[in-house]
Amino acid sequence: MGGFYYDKRIKKNQLKIITEFAAQDAIRAYENNQAKVQKEKQDFRLKNTELLLKNYRKLKDYCNEINSEIEEF
Repeated sequence: MGGFYYDKRIKKNQLKIITEFAAQDAIRAYENNQAKVQKEKQDFRLKNTELLLKNYRKLKDYCNEINSEIEEF
């Protein structure tokens, strides 16, 4: 076989490129996860607001019924 020698070690510039890509990918994954968490928080708050309004209306209707019954009594 010839005089070709293959160096299996990673060179400094290759390591730098690999770490930059890995760091960018990690940052992107973190940002995507944070966006997902924020959306879930917003959805949860919206659901709570909907429940509060729904239950407020029920309570308001109930109070009106009680007031009508008290007036009749």
